[in-house]
Amino acid sequence: MDDIRARFEVIGEKMQDWGNRVEVSKRLEEMLKCINQFEKDYISHQKPLLLQPIWKTRGQSPMLAEQAFDIFVWSDFALSRLFLDNAWTNRNKETINRQMRSAARFFRFMYQMATSRKVALSKIYHEMDFGWQTDKEFAVNGGITNQYMASPRLFSPLLQSSVVQEIILNGGEECLKPERRFDQTLYFTVKKKL
Repeated sequence: MDDIRARFEVIGEKMQDWGNRVEVSKRLEEMLKCINQFEKDYISHQKPLLLQPIWKTRGQSPMLAEQAFDIFVWSDFALSRLFLDNAWTNRNKETINRQMRSAARFFRFMYQMATSRKVALSKIYHEMDFGWQTDKEFAVNGGITNQYMASPRLFSPLLQSSVVQEIILNGGEECLKPERRFDQTLYFTVKKKL
């Protein structure tokens, strides 16, 4: 913790107003360099954090492809790259986008954790909105995540579509909400096989 504190304190103690977009913008590149170096040096400490199921259809149709299902595991560090890499790319822009805000919030979290061992998450969240909606803090689409998940299994998932018959039993497809894309795909796939 002493090493982490030393890394984040140098920049964090210079901050006067975390809610000031100009001040945060001015220090953002330093914050990102600090986080990037931290993640490089501590990469062996990353932990699995999130399981992301994937499913594949036949082109634009609602029918499942033959090789249809798989799962990817995101580590805590890997998940942070979704906003850190975008923030780095846009770091010299005058406006703070959502990913830059997430990076600044992440830096503040690490700074507080390392210096006081307590984090005021609500304060970080509310003081640092910079005029953006906060309900879409971490909204990312497949075009962004796919570049991080580049693997043959993304294009040819491990499990065949036939596993649906083993998962959805006794007419369970009737409980699905076909207005949602994934539910619709399952619904039509099961109906076609019956």
